[in-house]
Amino acid sequence: MPSILAKLLNGNTADLQSLRCIISGAAPLPPHLVDSVFQKTGAEIYNLYGTSETGFSILATPDDLRKHPATIGKKLSRVQINIINEEGKSVQEDEVGSLCIKSPWAMLQEIPAWVATGDVAFFDSEGYYYLQGRLDEMIIAGGENVYPVILENKLLQHYAVKDAAAIGVADEIFGQRLKAFVVLFELITKEELFAWLSNQLARHQQPVAIVFLLELPYNSTGKPDKKALAQLK
Repeated sequence: MPSILAKLLNGNTADLQSLRCIISGAAPLPPHLVDSVFQKTGAEIYNLYGTSETGFSILATPDDLRKHPATIGKKLSRVQINIINEEGKSVQEDEVGSLCIKSPWAMLQEIPAWVATGDVAFFDSEGYYYLQGRLDEMIIAGGENVYPVILENKLLQHYAVKDAAAIGVADEIFGQRLKAFVVLFELITKEELFAWLSNQLARHQQPVAIVFLLELPYNSTGKPDKKALAQLK
């Protein structure tokens, strides 16, 4: 689980040198954690994607992650994957759409059926898949589809940011914007972080507000508790 992995990597990494294999799942694996594993430990890391309904479906090996740290990998043998747009048509490579899976080991199904995962993804020319976020977390900012995970991963690339999460909030001009919640390694100002982001993301992907916290709330599945964050002022 990425949240546990992050805590381990933020501790004494000398204690991790005996690790040989790490398998991450249950939540998106930020690329910076992949890089940290290779730099700070002697372990190989795998990124495993699956759902309760379809089981394990996509796997990124250590070699895959060395080349493409952001990928969730390639589909497993006998698994079928389709990414569809809002019209229900299959997308082309590098186009974002709804991730659907048909798996021979799907739960409680004699005949495998297509399952909409609720995740948004795209694939590249090499057959690697990349998550872009959750459909139910997507906002529309100034007519553009925006996924919080893009901002979250970008924030985590900043040297002073330890943890980050983002949610959608109402905005009079854009309709909706992102609000970021950030835990810091070291003290910086919000103005410094806003200025850094302005050169990293398109305007509609940037946060309208940043809130500094001592720690993020997490739910029982190890993911940031965004319902709890929405209650914060």
